[in-house]
Amino acid sequence: MRTERQDPFFSTEQRHFCKELGVIGRRFCIHPCLFAISLSQIPAPPHAGIALPLTATYSPQQSGPVLKAVVPPTIIEKSPQEIIQDFPQLEGFEPAADQSELPMILKKAGDNVNVYFHNFVNISAQEEVVQERLQPDGKVDESHKQKFRYLLVRSARKIDFDLNEYRMDKKGRPAEQKVLRGGTLTKGFASMPALLYPDLQAGSRFALLGRQDIEGRNFFVVAFAQVPTLSDFKEKIVDDLGAHTLFLQGLVWIDSTNFQIIRMSTQLLPDPSPKPLLQQTTVITFEQVHFEGISTPYWLPQEVVVVTDRTDGRLRNLHRYSDYKLYASQTKIIYQPE
Repeated sequence: MRTERQDPFFSTEQRHFCKELGVIGRRFCIHPCLFAISLSQIPAPPHAGIALPLTATYSPQQSGPVLKAVVPPTIIEKSPQEIIQDFPQLEGFEPAADQSELPMILKKAGDNVNVYFHNFVNISAQEEVVQERLQPDGKVDESHKQKFRYLLVRSARKIDFDLNEYRMDKKGRPAEQKVLRGGTLTKGFASMPALLYPDLQAGSRFALLGRQDIEGRNFFVVAFAQVPTLSDFKEKIVDDLGAHTLFLQGLVWIDSTNFQIIRMSTQLLPDPSPKPLLQQTTVITFEQVHFEGISTPYWLPQEVVVVTDRTDGRLRNLHRYSDYKLYASQTKIIYQPE
């Protein structure tokens, strides 16, 4: 997922520059996902970013202890009870007795992801975005709603999971994307299944948590946590001081009958370094979409909820997608290397 932010600390020239770049694009492996957020200018409240416990370590060359922040465990290291506290939508699931089914699940789900990206055709959809700023009690303090014609276009580069995304107005022109003051505008959800792309699975650790029944259907629930030193699937925050790489952890719900991904819930991987962005949770629900003349159905985003916790408050974006159609354009989109 990627994010665009219009921040009062950006100059007009900087905002124009970001806009000329296509706002910011998702990139994987060679093309990491980018967020456009200006973080460096936001004042942190007292004690922000130092809530993590500290541990003392000793070195033979030093006479005293050196305090180091303890990195919280990833989802893979947590117990099912701890995971349910972070992901309440897991309530009622059956924990797995062992991990014997995990290789088969990853293989079959990965094969479906491979087919999804390999056969991807250009698509458009109606997108409704509601941006909200939330009060500490969860009530909406301010909101802004807008609609776009959303385009998903295969990149000119020969990488299966490389999708370009555009927001257009009713006349087919690049849309003016208004951003709630201090908020963000997120996108990139159709590419999120790439986390299970066969060639990218080695960059994450996986665990089978168990099974869960949802509306009469049975799903495998698989946890993942990216390994920063191994992962080629990267997300970045881009601000006026540079780019900051982020990694993800979370849950994937996989249909036990056809091994399609129907839901993903992601969070940022634990990071002890102080920063204004504290956490970002994204929940994506996919739906089956059929196109005339194409026998294989597509599983595309239907609804997305993104909650961003920052030192200066909580924000929420609600995305709803409908009216998916095949998209054909006479305009040739030329990739320009970064």
